[in-house]
Amino acid sequence: MKKDAGNRAETVEGRRANARGVAAQIAQSRPPEERLPLALVLTPAERRALRAAAHPLQAVVMVGREGLNDAVLREAESAIRAHQLIKVRVLGEDRAERQLILEALCEQLGCAPVQAIGKLLVLYRPSATA
Repeated sequence: MKKDAGNRAETVEGRRANARGVAAQIAQSRPPEERLPLALVLTPAERRALRAAAHPLQAVVMVGREGLNDAVLREAESAIRAHQLIKVRVLGEDRAERQLILEALCEQLGCAPVQAIGKLLVLYRPSATA
C-alpha cells in the first residue's frame, strides 16, 4: 500500500511552500529596517545530490589576499545567478577565516553552504525563476 504524503512538508514542493509562507509572515511582522532574507536550508538528501553535482565543477570565484571585498561579492553574485551551484576557492591558511568567509558569502548572497573542504567552498542558490 502506497503511503499518502498527507503533510505538505513531506514533499520538496511542500517544504518550499511552507518556507515561503513562514518567510512572508516573518517579513510582515518586522519593521522594514530589520527585514532580512531567510537562510536557505537544505535537507541531507538535497545536500548529497548537490555535492555530487558539484564534484566535476571548477572554482569560478577566488578569494585572494584582499579577502572578501565588493569585487569578489559582485563576481560571486553573477556566477551564482548564472549557474546556481558554484565553487569558490579561498586562498589562505587560516581555517577559521575560511569559515567566516563561507558564512559571510552565504549571508550576502542568500545562498546555502553545500560543502567546505580545505580551501574549496561549494554554494547553492536556486534560480529566481524556479
